[in-house]
Amino acid sequence: MSKYDKFDLNTNPFERTIANEETARTYRIVGRDDQEARLEEFVQDALQHPENMSRSLVFGDYGTGKSHHLIQLRDDLKDGIEIDGATHHAIGVYVGNLGLSIRSLYIEIIEEVLDFAPELEDFVEGLKPVEPESSVEETFEVEQLMKNVATNLRKLSQEATTEYDYNSIFIFIDEAEDIVNAEESKVKDFVRSFLHVVNELSAARIHILLGFSQKAKTRITGYDEEGSQPLGNALFQRFAQRQAIQLGNLRKGDVEEMLIDRLDQHRSTNKGKLYPIVEETIGVIKSLTNGHPREILSIYASALQYAAEADLDAVNGDAVFYAIRGFDSLVRDEQILSTTSLSNFEQGLRDFDTDAANDFENLRGRLIGEDARVPQDGFTTDPEELLQPISISSDTDIRVLERINEDGRYFYQLHEEAKDFLFGSTGGEGTLIADLDIHATTAPIKYQSSMSRGFALALREADYATTFPDPVGVEYEDYQLESWLVEYHVGEGYRRPTVALAVYNGPELPKEIAELFIKTIEQKGASFGILLKQGQGKSAELNKYLSELEGLKSDYYRERVLQIDLTEKQREESAYGKLLGLGKSDVEFDDDAFEVDELVESLGVNDRLVEAIQESVLPYPGSIGRRVIEEMERNQQKDFTITGLREQLDLQQYDLRSETMIGYLKQGLVSKDGQNWTYPDVEDDRPPWYHVYAILKDKDPLTRDELQFEVEQRFVLGCNEGEEAEMLQWYLNRLRIAGYVEQEKGPAGEGMKYDVVSVADQVDETVLQARDRLEDARETYEEAQELNITELNEYNNQLDDVETTITDVDGSLNPDSGDLSRLKDALGKAETVRDELQDEIDAGHEQLEGEVENLAIQADELEERLEEIKQEEVHVDDFDTWHEELSTLLEDLRELVEDDEYSLLADRVEEVGERLDEIDEELEEIAGAKQQCVKAYQHAQDLKEEAADAIADISTDNDQQEVLQQELNGFEEVLEAYDKYYSATQYKEALTYLNDHLPELEDTADRAQKISSRQNRLNNNLDSIESDVKKEGDDDLLEQFRDARENVARGQFAEAEQQLGDIQDRLEGPTPEERFRNAVEEHDGRLSKVVDATDFSWDETFKWAYQLYNNGEFNDIHLVNDK
Repeated sequence: MSKYDKFDLNTNPFERTIANEETARTYRIVGRDDQEARLEEFVQDALQHPENMSRSLVFGDYGTGKSHHLIQLRDDLKDGIEIDGATHHAIGVYVGNLGLSIRSLYIEIIEEVLDFAPELEDFVEGLKPVEPESSVEETFEVEQLMKNVATNLRKLSQEATTEYDYNSIFIFIDEAEDIVNAEESKVKDFVRSFLHVVNELSAARIHILLGFSQKAKTRITGYDEEGSQPLGNALFQRFAQRQAIQLGNLRKGDVEEMLIDRLDQHRSTNKGKLYPIVEETIGVIKSLTNGHPREILSIYASALQYAAEADLDAVNGDAVFYAIRGFDSLVRDEQILSTTSLSNFEQGLRDFDTDAANDFENLRGRLIGEDARVPQDGFTTDPEELLQPISISSDTDIRVLERINEDGRYFYQLHEEAKDFLFGSTGGEGTLIADLDIHATTAPIKYQSSMSRGFALALREADYATTFPDPVGVEYEDYQLESWLVEYHVGEGYRRPTVALAVYNGPELPKEIAELFIKTIEQKGASFGILLKQGQGKSAELNKYLSELEGLKSDYYRERVLQIDLTEKQREESAYGKLLGLGKSDVEFDDDAFEVDELVESLGVNDRLVEAIQESVLPYPGSIGRRVIEEMERNQQKDFTITGLREQLDLQQYDLRSETMIGYLKQGLVSKDGQNWTYPDVEDDRPPWYHVYAILKDKDPLTRDELQFEVEQRFVLGCNEGEEAEMLQWYLNRLRIAGYVEQEKGPAGEGMKYDVVSVADQVDETVLQARDRLEDARETYEEAQELNITELNEYNNQLDDVETTITDVDGSLNPDSGDLSRLKDALGKAETVRDELQDEIDAGHEQLEGEVENLAIQADELEERLEEIKQEEVHVDDFDTWHEELSTLLEDLRELVEDDEYSLLADRVEEVGERLDEIDEELEEIAGAKQQCVKAYQHAQDLKEEAADAIADISTDNDQQEVLQQELNGFEEVLEAYDKYYSATQYKEALTYLNDHLPELEDTADRAQKISSRQNRLNNNLDSIESDVKKEGDDDLLEQFRDARENVARGQFAEAEQQLGDIQDRLEGPTPEERFRNAVEEHDGRLSKVVDATDFSWDETFKWAYQLYNNGEFNDIHLVNDK
C-alpha cells in the first residue's frame, strides 16, 4: 500500500526529474511546441538530404528538458520517421555527456550504435583500434587518434547505409558538463580535436545535434587558440547551419499541464485535474523558480511527500512552505526560502508581539505558500499592527502585511518588503552541507564517486592540483567505486606526479578499494594514491586479496597509498558533506559557504604527500632541469649563481628561479655552498643516482632491463609513463661521467651490462686528472706572484699538500675507496686554488685598470683647473710644462695596459698617483691665492674701519690720538703696495705681503679700542655723579671733579680714576654704578623692573647696561615680550 493512495496515486509522480528512456516514454513534453517542431524538422531535413552532415545546437540549462527531447528523438528513429508517405530508418545515438576525450566519445558512440543496430557488431569488431591498447591518450599522437576516429566512423556509416539500408546516423549529444569543470588546456585540446573530427565527417551521412548549457557555452567561448578567436566560436559557427534551438522555462499554463500529465500517469481517477495540488501554489512556485521544470518537479515532489506524511487533504500552501524552506535553487544560486532569513523574520515577529508571531506561524502556508489574501477575521490578533515596519535586526525594519480593500472588506497579504527579505536572501549553506553530510553518511557507496571527485576539486581550488576529467572505477555492489586523478603541484623544481584520490566512509575496507588504487597505478601511471577515510580497518577479504597478489601489486597498495583518517572534529564539521557538495555537479555552493583552503589544510594532505615523495620517489627533472644539472656537471668544481646559469643556458627568469633551485636542492639534484650552487658529489652528497650505483654495487653486472626492475622494486620513478628507460639512462650517464659506472659486454645473447668501475681504475684516471689540475694551479700561482698578490704562501702550502697526496696514492699498490676519496679531495683542492688564484689575478687586473681610469679622471680634472687658472690670468710660469707632463703620464700607463704588463703597471700606477697629488697641491696653492687675497684684504679693511672709529672717539687732548692716527695713515702705503701685486695677478706675492703687515694694523686697532673704551667708561662714571657733586655746593669737590674731567681728556686715566674714587668717597651713599648693580640683582636682571622701581631713566639704564656689557660683566642682553 502506497502512502499516496489517499490521493489516488500509486507513487510520487514528481520524484523522477532526470530524463532517461523510461521517463521519455512515460511523460509528455509540454510547453515546447515550437522547439519540438524545430527538432523534428532537423531530423526530417537530414533524412531527406543525408549526403551532407546536418548540424545544430540545442541550448538549455540543466533541468530544462534537453535530455528528454534528445532521448525522444532517438526513440522516434527506432520506430522510423514517415515523410510524404515513406518511412525512413536511421540509427540514433544518444550521448549523455560530451566529455573531454575523443577516444572516450568514440567508444560511447560505438556502444550506442551497437545497442541500436546490433547487426553491425561483426563489422565493428573488424575495425582497427583507434589507439594502440598499450598507449594512453596523453602520449598517443593526437593527430593520428583524430584521423583514426574519423576514419572508423566514416566506414561504419558507409557500412550501415549501404549494407543495411539505414538512411544515416544521428548523434544526439546532451551535456558538456566536463567542459565547465576541466582546466583550460584540456578543454582546448578536446575542442580542437572534436572540431577536426566534425570537419572530417562532413560528407559521411552522419548528423549531429549538440546540446550545451549556458555555463558550458560561456566557458568554451573563452579559450583562445594562439591569439585568434575562441575555439568555441569556431565550433559554434561550424554548427550554424540553422538557428540554435533554445529551451527556455515554462509559463504558468505549461506548469499546470506538466503537473497534470505527471499525475495522470499514476492514477485512475481525477484524470485531467490538478488535484491534489492547490492551484494557488502554482503561481508561487512558478515565480520562485522562474518556471524551471526540474526545480518545479523537485519542489512538488517534496510537497506531495509532506502532504502524504502529514495527512493533509491536498498539496496546499503548508506543504509548499515545507518544500521551499531551505530548498537550494540551481536557478537562483541560493535557497528559495532562506532558513536563516525565515528564522530571523520569525524571531523579529516574536520580539514584536508573541500573538502576532503565532498568527503568522498558523497562516504562513496561505501567506507564503499560496500568496493568499487572508480576511481580517482570519487573524486572532489585529493585523493592522503589522502594517507598520517592525524591527527584524538592528539595521532592518520591514512591513509584514499590506491591506487590500475589496468592496469595503479588508484583506491582508504578505507585503513585498517581507517577500524580498524572505525570498531574496541568500544563506542556509549550513543546512545544505548538513543535508549532504547525511546523504554521504547514509549512502556512502552511492556517493563515493562524488565525494572522491569533490576531494579532487578541493585540492584544485586550493591550488594544490590540476584535475583530470575522467575517473577510474571498479564495480562494487550496485555501484562503481571511483578514484579521481590529479596532477599534484609539489613545488617549484619538482615534476608533478599523478595522484589517485578516493574517499571511502563505508564500513571496513573492501578488496575493491585495493583493486581501484592498483588499477590507477598500473593503468594510469599514478605515482601515489590518497585514501580519505575515518579509521576503518581492512576486511578479511582485503587482507586475503593482498596476500595473494604477485609482484609489486601488494606493495603498490601497502606502500604507495597514503591513508588519511578524518578526525572526530572534522566529521562533526561535515567534511563528507562538503566534499560531496563539491563533487556533485548539480550542487553549487556560495563562495562563502565554507573555506575550501582551510578544509584541505586540515586534512594534512600536502605534508603527507611531500614526505612520501621525498622518501620514495627518484626524481626526473624536466628538460630545463636536466640542462641545468648537465651544465653544472660539465664544470663540477665551479660554483654557480642562478643568474650565471640563466645566461649560460639562455633561459628566461621564469624558467629558473631561486624557488626552482631550492626544489632541486630538496630532491638532492644539486648542492649548495654558501650562496652559490654546486654539482653534487656521488658519495658525499648522494644525489638520487647514487641509489642506482648502490644497487649495482650489491649486484652482479646487470642489463638495463634488470637494473630497471631492481630500481622499481625499491623506488617510485618520478617520470611520466613511458619515460622509465629514458630516465634510467640519464641516471646512468651521470654515474658514467663521474667515473662510477661502466658498460661491459655480457655473455652471448645478453647484450650490454652495467657495472661499477673498480677502485684501482678510478684511482688511475683520477691521478691523471689531479696532476693536470696541479700543473694548471702552479702556473696560475707564478702569475699571481708577479702581481705581488698578498697571502700567496697559504696557496703554495695547499698545492704542496695536493702534490704529496697525489704521490702517496699513486704509489699505493692496492688503493681503496679511502685513497680514491683523498685523491678526489686533492683534485678538488687543486682546482679550487687555481680558480681562487685566477679570481685574485683577474681582480688585480681589474683593480689596476680601474686605478688607471681613476688617474686619468684626476689628470683631466687637473687639466681643467689649469685652464681655469689661465682664464683668470693668474701669473704662473709652469703651465706648458704641466700640460705636457700630464699627457705623458697617462700615455705611459695605457700602453702598459694594452701590453698586459700588469706587474710593471702596479709599480707605475703608484708613482703616477704620487706625482698627480703633487701637481694638485701646487695648483691648489695657486688657485687659492686670489680668493685668499680677497679675504685678507677685506679683513684689513674691517680692521681699518674699527681703528678709525675708535681713534675718532679719543679726545684730541690725548697725545695717543695723534700717534694712532699717524699709524693708521701709514697703513695706506701697505695697501697701495698690495694693490700693485694684485693688479699684476701676482696673487701669491700680494697675499704674502699683506699677511706680513696685518699684525701692525691689528695692534693699532687694538690699542685704539682700549683707549676709547677706558675713556668712555670714566666719562660715564663722571656723568653719573655730576649732579650729586653740584648739589653738595663744595667748591673744592667741584674743582676736583673738573680736574678729573681734564685728566680723562688728556689720557691720564690712572690719575682720573684716583680722583673719581676720592670724589665718590666724599659723597654720601652708594655710587650710581653701585645702585644700578644692586637694582639689577634685586630685579633678577629685568631692566624694565629697574626703570619702574628706581629713578633710573631708560637712557641711563641702557647706558649702564652697555658699560657693564663692555666690561664683560654682562654676557648678553635680551629683549623679552611679557605679553
